[in-house]
Formats: sequence, C-alpha cells, structure tokens
Amino acid sequence: MLARGWKHRMDVRWMGRMAKTTSDAVPGGTDAKETEHERGKKKERDTNTVDGDEKDKFETMAEEWWDVRGSFRPLHAFNPVRTKFVKEAACEHFRRNVLERTPWKGLHVLDVGCGGGILSESLARLGADVTGIDVSDKHIHVANMHRKKDEAIESKVHFRRASAEQLAREGEKYDLVVCSEVIEHVRNVPEFCHAIANITKSDGGMFITTINRTVQSYLLAIVGAEYATRLVPIGTHDWTKFITPEELSILLGDEGMELDKMSGVRYNPIFNVWETTADNSVNYMAYFRKCR
Repeated sequence: MLARGWKHRMDVRWMGRMAKTTSDAVPGGTDAKETEHERGKKKERDTNTVDGDEKDKFETMAEEWWDVRGSFRPLHAFNPVRTKFVKEAACEHFRRNVLERTPWKGLHVLDVGCGGGILSESLARLGADVTGIDVSDKHIHVANMHRKKDEAIESKVHFRRASAEQLAREGEKYDLVVCSEVIEHVRNVPEFCHAIANITKSDGGMFITTINRTVQSYLLAIVGAEYATRLVPIGTHDWTKFITPEELSILLGDEGMELDKMSGVRYNPIFNVWETTADNSVNYMAYFRKCR
C-alpha cells in the first residue's frame, strides 16, 4: 500500500514536470542566453494553466457547440448523465431536495471551461446562478448568443472570458465549481487544481469529469474515437495529459478537497448513449467536498 501511494505521488510530480515548457530542458537553448534577472523571474511560481494550442484547436470548432449532429454530438449525449450525477451529489452535499424542480436555488456555480455553455445552461435550469468562464472569446460569444434563446435561464447564467487562475487572483468564491472535460486540456494540472480549489468556498463542492490514463483509454478515446470512427476530430486529445483518479485525488487532496463520490461512464457510439458504470478505466466523474 505504501509503495502504491509513493508511485502515485511520483506520477503527480512527473505531471508537474511535464507542465513546464520544453525549452526549459534544451541544452544551449534560449535558457543559455538568459540574464540573471530572467532566470530569477523563471523561478517564480508559474500560475498559467492555459494551453494556447488547445485553445486554438477548440476555437476552430466554436460554431459547432450547439450542433447535436456535429463534433460535439457525444458531448450532447453525455450532458444528461453528468447533470444527473452532479445534481444528486450536490443535493446531498447541500441538503437540498433532489425531487424539487429547482433544488439549487440560491447556489452560486462556476463552470470552468464552459465552451458554448451546454452544461452551464443545464445547471441554471436547476435554479442555480451560474457563471461560465472560458479563455476563448469565440466560445463566450456562442454561449451568450444561445442563452438568449431561453428566457427561463437568460438571467440565471452569465458568461465571461477568464481563466480559473484569474478568478482566484480576484478572490472569487463559489458554492460549486464545475470542470467537465477540461482538466485534460490544461498545460499545468497542479496549478489548475490549486486555482479551482481556491475559488471553491470553504464548505463548497467540486465536480470534475475527465479521462483516465490507461491502455483502455488510449484504445477507445484516441484510436477508436479519433481515428477509427472519427467521432471527434483527430488530435482532440493527448493521452499523456489524461489523469488517473488517484492522481486527481492526491492533487485536490493537497488543496483541501476530499473525494465524496466517483463513477465511471461508458459510451456506446452506435446508439450515441452514455451510461454510468463501476469501471472508471476510461471516462469518469468525481465529486469533491472542501474539507478545509
């Protein structure tokens, strides 16, 4: 057990090293010509979690966010499943009646990496006041245009261009922080976890969905989904950036977040259907509570 825990911590440290730019390790590269002042600045904490390449990649698909037959078809099918999971987990956490139509009334929710606002709108329909943030102006524009189509939620959900670390610097705090299909696209996972934990209230919750780093996930999420079936564009995911449940629990545990619930999810591409499962070897959902 001790050996296993040590391995997981080593994996997390490896992820931290991988978050650095490759130029840091190139002999005779740009670092060789840096001044003492520049080297001193590099020693300061790198809080940027935005991966510019990932941002550019998803911006090319910005107009497809609400096309249920387009590149985000699997995501639209996944939305009811993830919404149900976080609804039930948060209702239990905040002692709300899950049978009520709007059980989240009064809760302030942040959707990090909201994209076109698919999940943000669903959470607003639960009664919450939702803020969706994304680093792409194109995504925020799409999200704002779509929310205006539904008067029932137009005043309940707002979108702005921002990153998680920016909100942390501003001192923002939310009852519930949601990061769905986001963490596998950031450039600095430990810093991202630090930022989203900081913007979670002391008694708040956090919901994350992502992809495990296993042989199964490589075969299904990369080879199968991108190359064999073309369910998503080639290059959508980088297997080396996937994160295991153990790594995620350690990183967030160090930030005062305690795992409350976890479930695997399985996708059937033939019928475009998602279902929960005890197997978290590929996709999984996790709910955390802040314990300090």
